[in-house]
Amino acid sequence: MRYLPVNIYHNGDVDNELVNVSKRDGDVVIWQNPHHYDFTVQFKTSPFASGVTSFVVPARGAISSGPLNGSVQPGDIFDYEIQNLAMAIASDPGIKIQP
Repeated sequence: MRYLPVNIYHNGDVDNELVNVSKRDGDVVIWQNPHHYDFTVQFKTSPFASGVTSFVVPARGAISSGPLNGSVQPGDIFDYEIQNLAMAIASDPGIKIQP
């Protein structure tokens, strides 16, 4: 298992517009937020085993989205949006499944 950090910037952007997550290696995404306000991550369809499509990355904290869903396939792309409602900002990067 590998942990892939995704760092959320103050404007809702992330350090990688498309995060390559390996199914074979059991990659787990760790969402990191160094700011003093929460961000919400919202997927249209969840690539994660939990099936959760929306979760909060707490201020000055981190959260794991857990392992991938067994049904995702290499090449699948899952778009998501990062929002901070208080600041009215949003970003829409993606996750790409790798073998």
